Amino acid sequence: MFVKSKRNKNKNNKTKKKLNINDIYQIKFKGTNLLPVTPIIKYTYNCFKNYLEVRNNLNINKELYYLQDIFTYNDDMINRETRKNNIELSLNMKNDFTLDKLIAYSFYTRKPAMFENNLKHMINLLKQQIGLDTMRSSIKLNETLYTPKDYNMFPNKDNDDNKKVCDLIYQRLINLYKKHRKVNLNNINKICMLICQNIMLYIDDMVQTKIREILEPETSIIRGSERLITINIDANNVNVSLEYKGQMYITKNGNLNIEQSCGNYKFNIVFDLLNKSYKLNTFISYDIDCYENENENENENENENENENENENENENENKKWNLKPEYIVPAGLLTAGLITTPLLLTVLGGKKRKTHKKYKKF
Repeated sequence: MFVKSKRNKNKNNKTKKKLNINDIYQIKFKGTNLLPVTPIIKYTYNCFKNYLEVRNNLNINKELYYLQDIFTYNDDMINRETRKNNIELSLNMKNDFTLDKLIAYSFYTRKPAMFENNLKHMINLLKQQIGLDTMRSSIKLNETLYTPKDYNMFPNKDNDDNKKVCDLIYQRLINLYKKHRKVNLNNINKICMLICQNIMLYIDDMVQTKIREILEPETSIIRGSERLITINIDANNVNVSLEYKGQMYITKNGNLNIEQSCGNYKFNIVFDLLNKSYKLNTFISYDIDCYENENENENENENENENENENENENENENKKWNLKPEYIVPAGLLTAGLITTPLLLTVLGGKKRKTHKKYKKF
């Protein structure tokens, strides 16, 4: 009787056992334009058409979503009558706006060109962005902090470098998973998509839109912003925390003093990947009347400048007021991310501080 040899079968099985998740990424994705195609990748790509339909059905002057559309927020939570305010909110997600949907919509609003072609095209652009935003972010992986300086070995910051850094962050996350729990490439894809600046800027726009509604007829900008991404992976948790903070500057009668902060602006959003949930916390304090001692400070500056004849002309030029139309007021998230390059806006909102007259800009 003829008996089949089990040698080849056993050899194949042995090979499959050696090819673990870590090896799969190294073999199939490292050094390529590809990423693992998991449910979050498919969802983000496939739902773009639905997003466009929703967008087209809305009034052109209305934002797609506001804070109250995504979180359990209502206007009664904030005292709108006081000139000095502390806004500390803890907002849960709404059940109909899932974690996957929030991730996907942050890309739709910021990078719609990513979805103009096929899935392979989207993944290629996504891999580049993950690498780029990793290099320009401070990211804490459990107890290890990586800052932009840690990527100086990638001097070109081109598409090839972006993909190499993307491979590097995937490898670090896979290693953390292997140390604490079974590797989950779908959650690793989500973590890397949360590293992209899209999601933080998406939330920032919603928060600042709400703050500006409260401040009307005045408006505000955020300067000196900092952000930190904290990723925690252990036996019981897979969490990502995004923290954004900066100084708040508020106009008075349409004039903006860009040398005097009127408050502090901070929020953090925590994503629980195991429970597929997220929560937003805001810590915002401001004083609309922060220019109360403005005249005294101006007089002091004028006395100092009387002895600075050489700089007199320069000071006069710096004290000129700019007349900006309301449409030039943009979410500060765009400004701090370097996405706005209009020369007028850069001139009005940028520049180094000088020990001269206070600078006022007209909005």
